[in-house]
Amino acid sequence: MKKKLVFTFFIFSFSVFCFAQRVISPVAGNFCNKQPLVLDVSDGAECFYSLSGTDPLASGFAYDGPVLIDASGRINLKITAIRGDLKEEIEINYNVQEQNPFEEPSENFSFIKNCVNSGVYSYENEKPLEIPSSFTYCFDDDRIFLKGQKLVLDTENCLSRYLPCLVSDGKNEWRFVIFISGNQIGTLSKYSIPFEFKDWNSFFFTGEKLIWQLDDGDWSASKLPVNIDRSAKHTLRWQSVAFEVGNPVQSFVIPAEPEIIVNEKIDSAVNFSIDGDLRYRMEIVSTGVKNQPEKINGLFTSATFDTFEGDSISGTAVFAFYADGVFLGTKEKEFAIDKKPPLSP
Repeated sequence: MKKKLVFTFFIFSFSVFCFAQRVISPVAGNFCNKQPLVLDVSDGAECFYSLSGTDPLASGFAYDGPVLIDASGRINLKITAIRGDLKEEIEINYNVQEQNPFEEPSENFSFIKNCVNSGVYSYENEKPLEIPSSFTYCFDDDRIFLKGQKLVLDTENCLSRYLPCLVSDGKNEWRFVIFISGNQIGTLSKYSIPFEFKDWNSFFFTGEKLIWQLDDGDWSASKLPVNIDRSAKHTLRWQSVAFEVGNPVQSFVIPAEPEIIVNEKIDSAVNFSIDGDLRYRMEIVSTGVKNQPEKINGLFTSATFDTFEGDSISGTAVFAFYADGVFLGTKEKEFAIDKKPPLSP
């Protein structure tokens, strides 16, 4: 009997964890606007949902991206997520009494109509989000409210994410999601070469019917891992195993291992840059920040992460390093951006 109780508790804890990670919107509560459905499917899960408490797999809809739930009153949202042999079931009850109590064409009326009621507002650097000063707002439902203001991000921000925002006029509350599309300006060139790096100090040759040479060493056809000193650069050469005078010899210069430099900018954004060979570019493998819609594509010489005033983010960012499009290793860096107001004493 004791084992059964422990097992039941584990399943409950796992369900709560998945709920917190999977659903970005909606959440339980009472709101004055229709709510968007935004799910984190970055793990490749297939999701289905229903709005009347029925089984989503029997009489629901397939989730294929953020959508405004066109329903008011009390809503019983059920979500089923399937990933391989795993199945998650989530239930959220919330209430919508849709209203815009402000007169047209006031700033407040326009904000509710054009920003909030869209469900998902797409932020653009050229068009900052302006929350009227008569409202207060908070992010991620932490209920640490700030006075409405113009929200801007560093123009070089490349962090894409969905950020829930709750606004209030002191009597009513509206909840919507801000979609931040990061500035992705990196190149996408990656080249095929006959060797692979598994970590910074180890590579192995993969080319068929080829022989290779490292620096001034002997020519070899070995496929075994080779350890090298990455504090200095090395030259790897290869050519056809059918050795003949005049055979074309290809080469690649393996640069010394770089470092990531992390600096806080004037606007409190965090910038990651490369300290090393100028041929290096880095790809953002993971930002460590939740609610990312998709992988950030591109190879960068530097990357900036930022968030709005009133929010905080932290994590461990993982970068893959390439030189001339050739993958050479990964590096991690912790970061934190805190733009939340101090707690009241």
